[in-house]
Amino acid sequence: MVMIPGLYMRKKHLLPIILIAIVLSLPLLAKGVMHLRVKQAMDDLVAASADRFEISYGAIDTELRGAASVSDIRIRPVQVQAAIEVGRVRLASDDPLAFMIPDSWRGRQQPQLPDKLQLVAEQIRIPLETAVQEALRQQAGPLQQFASQGCASFNVDPMQLRAMGFDSLTLGLDLDYRFYPADETLELGFRFDLEQIESVALSLRLNGLAPQMVELEQLAALRFAMADLRVRLEPAFGQRFLAHCAAEEGVPEEVYREKLLQGLRDNLSESGVSIGEELQGALSQYYLEWGDIRIYIKPEQPLALLQLAAVEPARLVQTLGVSLFVNERLIQDLGIRLDRDREDAPGETQPSGTARHTLVREFKPVSRESLGQYQGRVVRIHPEGQPVREGVLTTIVDGVAQVRRRTRGGSVTSHVPLNSIARVEVEQVRTVPAE
Repeated sequence: MVMIPGLYMRKKHLLPIILIAIVLSLPLLAKGVMHLRVKQAMDDLVAASADRFEISYGAIDTELRGAASVSDIRIRPVQVQAAIEVGRVRLASDDPLAFMIPDSWRGRQQPQLPDKLQLVAEQIRIPLETAVQEALRQQAGPLQQFASQGCASFNVDPMQLRAMGFDSLTLGLDLDYRFYPADETLELGFRFDLEQIESVALSLRLNGLAPQMVELEQLAALRFAMADLRVRLEPAFGQRFLAHCAAEEGVPEEVYREKLLQGLRDNLSESGVSIGEELQGALSQYYLEWGDIRIYIKPEQPLALLQLAAVEPARLVQTLGVSLFVNERLIQDLGIRLDRDREDAPGETQPSGTARHTLVREFKPVSRESLGQYQGRVVRIHPEGQPVREGVLTTIVDGVAQVRRRTRGGSVTSHVPLNSIARVEVEQVRTVPAE
């Protein structure tokens, strides 16, 4: 066989070039596969939601280390002009193959989560237009009962924010977990930021978790190791809320502040919980300054879930190792006591405890036509031939007033057609000097 020298030399030089080209193309191929899988997932979401939302999205970005993001997402409820906008959603894992190869191709009978996963959603803008909020409420199903309480309590909800002059909300969300198989430890993280209003961060650690633990009996072996909850209310927003609601109720800010504190005391009392003087003073100061509250829980040794259920209520705080910080100040003596058998006698007039006034609640008649002005206020509605409905007027939709009344088990919402109302009364709060 005769070899042509020039051809042999060319083949000899081409082989390394071809190998280098293949190696260099592998990352591009992997990114292409990741891009197609993310795009397919987004297209499936768009198709599955088409009867409720119109969804569009912009650029898809992938990272070989195991992350993918989608930018410029727009979600518009059907028959509504305004849309929810999301700047970017990013999903990251320690398993790059999870973005490229389906579990079935990897010999897995059941989907298996990676040991590390993080979901971040940035710059979520939600319009506070009534049509958008109504569309979201309809999708919420059973959650519709959690309607706005307005100024009846310190409750950050869309309807109340709109009344305060907000036209949209901007928020961010960060969820993550990390599993350590060698230590059988699971760490969970959650962070929620509502721009210029509040933020919530939670860290949780559980021990004794193995990947094969899927039965309820096995989950009982989990041990609680640590929880860290941080809540921040922006001081500027707290003052704005206070001024707005005090003006709405026609009382001085200090009177409305005391009403909020009294509502907190009532809620604790109804739950059979009492707190010490140091904690009461710290909460009173917090309602003046707002800012940060941190609850850090770490028992001396991780506690099994069954152990927690068996702890006596009187020893629960000590057993869990609860620490409470208010604006970075450690509350030395929480004085928390649980007494589920105690009942406080109801009454229209309740003393303000540490305040200089006593709050007196009374009801003033108003016209049925003006009822819409009192959303978020406590009302008494007298329908013709029906029992009186008393509670917080949450909303009026299609000529029907919704009144929410708090109960020991949660809340009950009554629906009263406006044309059936004989008369209406609205709660008024005034102060008298404390004796």
